[in-house]
Amino acid sequence: MLRNSLNSRQFVFYTAIGTVEWLALAAVEGRYVANYSGVPYVFALVITALALGAIDPKMPNLRAGIFLVAPALVLALWTAPRGDNDGLWMLWFPILLVLIFVVAGAHTLGARIGRRR
Repeated sequence: MLRNSLNSRQFVFYTAIGTVEWLALAAVEGRYVANYSGVPYVFALVITALALGAIDPKMPNLRAGIFLVAPALVLALWTAPRGDNDGLWMLWFPILLVLIFVVAGAHTLGARIGRRR
């Protein structure tokens, strides 16, 4: 029972962070900048994964990547920056899928750093 409550707390915590980062750094910013690239979102997500890996090294790395990026995948259909409406905004989806593995790698590095302390 304790393990299930811990997993659900981790799920809520990680997805809340992922949602806030997506909305603050990609969805809102991309609405006002026509050529928004999303670099601040990716940078913040990688730094967050490093920090969370150091704080919570027992969290499985791929699960951390999925939990942090899943809110963006769910919300991207409605909130992804559209640019000049040429259809290239659909590239957010494969980029976010690849970003799951990048974030998982950053979480792994953070966990290794956290274990050294």
